[in-house]
Amino acid sequence: MTYELFSENSGICRFHRKWSEVITEEILMAHYGLNVNYKVHQFELAHEIFNREQGKILYWETRRIADMILGFLEQWEHVGLKDPELHAWLARFREDKPSAARAWWEAVLEGQRATFEGGADKIPDNFTPGQQGKLPKLGS
Repeated sequence: MTYELFSENSGICRFHRKWSEVITEEILMAHYGLNVNYKVHQFELAHEIFNREQGKILYWETRRIADMILGFLEQWEHVGLKDPELHAWLARFREDKPSAARAWWEAVLEGQRATFEGGADKIPDNFTPGQQGKLPKLGS
């Protein structure tokens, strides 16, 4: 969410995140004189939104979301990723998709909470999906 806000609030197209995340703060300082730690600022904004909207966090409305998550995990499997956590989640989804989906949802929510508690320093300096070439840990 920090980096979604990074793009959204800077006016840089989100499809250019891969190259722009690392220079956005420099651009904003050089061209607009904004002397702010942009990542920290966006993290704090994301944290405020999360805290304010917590009461609206609901489990997914349809089972189709579980199908989408399973498909996401299977894509990583098909590219040959050797990650024990990936294979554990795949096994859970293949054995009992509804309970695995609920566990995944709870893990993501807990990961969000833990990340916000950890502070902006716990957010990588760039986290465009696919840049690291590995499955991110939940809560990263």
